Amino acid sequence: MSKYGVLLTTARKIRRVEVPAGGATLHWMYATLGCDQVETVNTGLPGPLVMLVDENARLKEDVPCNVLASWLHGAHRHGETILGDALILAVDGEELVGLPEPDADACAAQLEGALPQAIREIMEYTIRRGQA
Repeated sequence: MSKYGVLLTTARKIRRVEVPAGGATLHWMYATLGCDQVETVNTGLPGPLVMLVDENARLKEDVPCNVLASWLHGAHRHGETILGDALILAVDGEELVGLPEPDADACAAQLEGALPQAIREIMEYTIRRGQA
């Protein structure tokens, strides 16, 4: 049975990505995120869900902000944005694993629904910060 991650792109696209039969290996995560080192960041996601990002994105040139990933990370409260694509997986003990298809689809749909709020709150934070 296939398992899936949910990819959040900097272009504000949310899509399901299939985790290989061998599991969510580092090599697969690097290829999916286009990086060479991943970092798990805090989010408000329920249960065993985690978000992985490019740990070195700030060291690279011209990596765009990921509005939805930043919002999940709380940037509208503390200002620390996420650059580059982000990947949502589940945690099973010590391992990162994909989600069953219905769970991945439900997660993607929930995040799609939250996107307008994420954009609004990140923009409001940016405006408030610019006025300070």
